[in-house]
Amino acid sequence: MDKIVIGVTLDDVVRDINTKFKELYAKRVIASNEIILKSSDKTEVVDGVESVIQCFENVVDDKEINYEQIIDIYNLTQYFSSEEETIDYIYNDYVFDLYALSNETKEKIVIELNKINGIANDFNIELIIILKEFGKQRSSSLHFLAKTYCELSKVIFIDEYKDVFNYCNYIVTTNYHLFSDKRVIKVETEYNKQHTCDLTIKNISKLPELFEILK
Repeated sequence: MDKIVIGVTLDDVVRDINTKFKELYAKRVIASNEIILKSSDKTEVVDGVESVIQCFENVVDDKEINYEQIIDIYNLTQYFSSEEETIDYIYNDYVFDLYALSNETKEKIVIELNKINGIANDFNIELIIILKEFGKQRSSSLHFLAKTYCELSKVIFIDEYKDVFNYCNYIVTTNYHLFSDKRVIKVETEYNKQHTCDLTIKNISKLPELFEILK
């Protein structure tokens, strides 16, 4: 019998892109609102992380976001003035910071994913990494996987989500745009809670609970 292949995405599954985006956006807001910050006597402490967050929360701007807020990573355009600005920010200015330097969603979660793949083999299931990414995003993601000691044997990059099931039977993701497909396994986050999906897990650690159903 052929193996069942489960594709695993990274963002907010094992890669904490949410926190990294907020850190970078805070610095961007501070830089672009230097005059505002000076007038409110906050410039003397912009080098400290706590002060960066403080400034970030208090800048008066129509694109303001609170540091404690959970960012919808599939709708980042709302934090920029245009689609072009969003694309430039994500794919050029901060691509390495976002996709390579983000921390894991939980300490050593990628090593745990390696162990989950070992469990999957007992059910004739294989885990692979599958990502819809372009250009420098791809090399940055490979850096993230290397630094976190990912041992999954395949990393596949696709150009369109419509191609995803050419490479796997199921996909694990936080992307609510895909939840209508019964082959999608939802990892629950604050920004996708209201979007229903037939297969749902709280986090990637719970994936083995589905192996018996999926095999």
